[in-house]
Amino acid sequence: MKTILFVLTVISLLSFHHIPAQNLSDHLGAVKTNFQIYSDTTNLQVSEQILIKRASHDAYRYYEGGGVGYGYEEYHLEFTVGKKINSENLWPGYLERFYQDNRTICKLVFYDQFNNTLATKMVLFVDQLFNPDETEFYFYSIDLRDIPLVLLNKTVKINIVEQLTGSKREAGKSN
Repeated sequence: MKTILFVLTVISLLSFHHIPAQNLSDHLGAVKTNFQIYSDTTNLQVSEQILIKRASHDAYRYYEGGGVGYGYEEYHLEFTVGKKINSENLWPGYLERFYQDNRTICKLVFYDQFNNTLATKMVLFVDQLFNPDETEFYFYSIDLRDIPLVLLNKTVKINIVEQLTGSKREAGKSN
């Protein structure tokens, strides 16, 4: 009896080995996407991409000692690619008054299945992370706060180009 119980216990423990585990993004409710992501004419070789709802906030401090803040949810397109996103200089003064130099903006162009342009929009990069060698993995998170989700339903390809403004443009000249 003990032998049978032992064998059944071992078999049940071995059977748990084959149960597929969810990854972190699945646990957090992310939706896997399948966009073709380009930067100019360069295919960015996407290895993983998700659409996820993230918390965000804004706060403002007044000189009189008071302030106001609020929180909200927004969708982010997050992806891992094998190549860095291309950049171009934004015309001096064009949209710069809306963006501070420490914020990075990018131009998104959305295309349908027939390669027709659906929309173009300037949005914020939320995060850009690179591995130390900057040779294999680039991680991006793009704020989709002002992008209609119905546009994403019709989108097959997204072209992303970083827009250099102010001091970032000047730093690019010195390189």
